[in-house]
Amino acid sequence: MSQGLEKDVKWESGMLAFFYRQLLVGRPKSLPTSGAYLKDQTAIVTGSNVGLGLEASRQLLQLGLHRLILAVRSQEKGDAAAAGLRVDFPAADIKVWILDMESYDSIVAFAQRCDEDLQRIDIAILNAGLMVNKFQASKLTGHELVFQVNYLSTALLAILLLPILRTKREGLRRSTTDGQQPPAPARLSISTSDTHYWSVLNTEYPQMLARGSIFPQFDQPEGYDLSLGYRRSKVLVTMLAAKLAGQVDPDDVIINSVTPGLTKGTSFFRDGMENASWIVERLLGIMFATMPRTPEVGASTYIDATVWKGKESHGNYLGDWRLKP
Repeated sequence: MSQGLEKDVKWESGMLAFFYRQLLVGRPKSLPTSGAYLKDQTAIVTGSNVGLGLEASRQLLQLGLHRLILAVRSQEKGDAAAAGLRVDFPAADIKVWILDMESYDSIVAFAQRCDEDLQRIDIAILNAGLMVNKFQASKLTGHELVFQVNYLSTALLAILLLPILRTKREGLRRSTTDGQQPPAPARLSISTSDTHYWSVLNTEYPQMLARGSIFPQFDQPEGYDLSLGYRRSKVLVTMLAAKLAGQVDPDDVIINSVTPGLTKGTSFFRDGMENASWIVERLLGIMFATMPRTPEVGASTYIDATVWKGKESHGNYLGDWRLKP
């Protein structure tokens, strides 16, 4: 995927390129920020009560979105976020649906509700994710928490939503009458990170050789640090989007992965950084103090990936509002 960009790999995966992206690359002024572009459309945004998810929801509504599903863990926090959005967008239909990304049952129930209750789904932004400061096993599945939420649960949700998006798109096309503009493809965008460039997966792990899977290494507490699990989960997410794209025609659903870049104000670190190594804590502290994007700028990468990018993004990785290797 990201064909023709091989020449950029060495540069894009280096630290200098990271600093360049954070400090010198700004949101394109040509991208519209308001209007009725999404009239009659429905969007789902996961992890949307704070940070990037909330800001992406706001920007979709600014583009005329008709119905917004805030997919969140907490009803109380979701209701508070929805109340704020309703003040600014009283004509929009804004709903709060519970989605616990640690629970397979919750994910399955959420997908079923999407299928049963929504006549159309035009955009799905899978933004929910986290980083933790020490190894933690999910109480519901036993898997390492970041691996569970950022990859396993995100993969399940994407796989369940994909046929729903496709089927509803086909239904919209069948209902289109002569003279009407046929609906554009649905969009499924998964949040990733450019830190996936620095992830190392052990493909010779003993348990992998025995079981034919690289997954067991993700559940090992030895050597775990603040960024290790996150980086490894995001390289899998990037691969997932590319793999899923091969299962669907981009005329029906366009699938991509997108990084918002290092962004402040996201409530991203669930437990803070108290148990991080002093090197990681110091480095992240400097980075967040000197070079973060605002939530408005970071979230606009999601809007670019789901509203403005077309079939050229299918299966590809996006960053800085363009295709990346």
